[in-house]
Amino acid sequence: MDAPRPRPARSEDEDDPPQRQGLSTAQAFLAVLFVAATAAACMHLITRRRGPSPTGVMQREQASRVSYRRVVDLAGRGASRFDPVMANKLDHARLRARRARNRRRSRKRAAAAGSGGCYSLQKESCEPGSQAASANSSCVHPAADHLDAMRATTVCGQRLPRANPCWVEESGNVSCLPAVYLLGEMRCGTTSLYARLLSHPDVEAPLNKEPRYLTLPNYRYHTGSSYAANFAPVARQDARAITLDASPTVFNAPLLAPLWVKKWVPEAKHLVLLRDPIQRTYSHWRAGVDWLKDSSCFVAPAMPANASLARATGFFKPQPLPEIRMMREVFSFDAQARLGLVEVALRECGASLGWGQYGGDEVTLSNETKACILSTSLGEDVAALFRTRQALAGRRTDAERDAYAEGMRRVSACSQYMLVPGAGVWRSSRYASNLAAWYAAFPRSQIKVLATEELERDATAVMKDVISFLGLREMELPKPKHDR
Repeated sequence: MDAPRPRPARSEDEDDPPQRQGLSTAQAFLAVLFVAATAAACMHLITRRRGPSPTGVMQREQASRVSYRRVVDLAGRGASRFDPVMANKLDHARLRARRARNRRRSRKRAAAAGSGGCYSLQKESCEPGSQAASANSSCVHPAADHLDAMRATTVCGQRLPRANPCWVEESGNVSCLPAVYLLGEMRCGTTSLYARLLSHPDVEAPLNKEPRYLTLPNYRYHTGSSYAANFAPVARQDARAITLDASPTVFNAPLLAPLWVKKWVPEAKHLVLLRDPIQRTYSHWRAGVDWLKDSSCFVAPAMPANASLARATGFFKPQPLPEIRMMREVFSFDAQARLGLVEVALRECGASLGWGQYGGDEVTLSNETKACILSTSLGEDVAALFRTRQALAGRRTDAERDAYAEGMRRVSACSQYMLVPGAGVWRSSRYASNLAAWYAAFPRSQIKVLATEELERDATAVMKDVISFLGLREMELPKPKHDR
């Protein structure tokens, strides 16, 4: 039997046997799985430490752009590729997150303090320009005060047995709100009615006749405590005394004022003074022109040597500034009436001229808005006026448009915003809708509508009716010194 031949030696260049090749592939696969699991765990830890990713508020396809934005912010590179659209979205996302955090903190503070039951009118207010705000004391900002008012159901303290609504808190401080609201648009004779009411011995004057707290934007910057402080004088009078709020702008705030008054002073009575719309519009325009001429928009010329004679003759009168002089066609009464018709029609159809922009930029209307305007009773006339004003705006150069818009803003500010295009006609056209909001909040037995013409014609009979409506002692009131 032949002896077995010796096995030849394997060279180093030969491949491994088949069984050993399969083992190496499995090891490599397990190594890849281990590396992938390790990377996933590291990314999870990094994400938890760094905080939530903005992909939760952005679209997923924008995740790469968000990452690039972060790299740009951190490394300071890529300025030439800066994306303003993404930056704006990120700013809005941060703002929403900040507001959500503030709401959560407010709810936690309210829960810790146990608030939500009553609304205090004795809090120290952090209003703009107040000493409390500058001293950084434990004062209450208007936004926090309004949040407390939304959660609360009653006024803190014990209601006093008085004709006027007043409350005394545990500290002994007394706070009051008005028992009467003198409503009515501006230039409707509210000042005359207010003066006649103050001649009654049971009516106490507030510190400020027109606090205008329940109108925007004043409501955003003031608190209920500062509003109640305006009626502090009535707390020092006898139990029969009442006080009132005579802000004429409250009537034109149907979304805020009726609900606020109904919640805190549901028994309050309201005197609504209305005037013929045409007469009221003219008086509104006349008052705006007087404000404008007495403002910094008009300057007095240099006086000659005989200045006293010049003043006596009225020859040297204040003259408008150059940017105001070009606006004469806007603040004349005829122009205000025409602009008012256009503005009323546009607002009824969901559009507006926009003060400070009219005459500067042309106003673009949708087909639905145009159809709505034409369906009104004055549709054709309003459309003709609108086309005329649009043609004038289209012929102006860019510089003239900017100057015109700036002049409109100056006229509005210097006239106490009474010469805003269309403001007079717009206010005179809102009688019915404003009255509907107040009738929806209060029963008709607590609202009395008066006509300015009746007050001028027979003030004695009107005031007798008003005194009976308010439940005051009947007496003949003297004619006030300031009567208009």
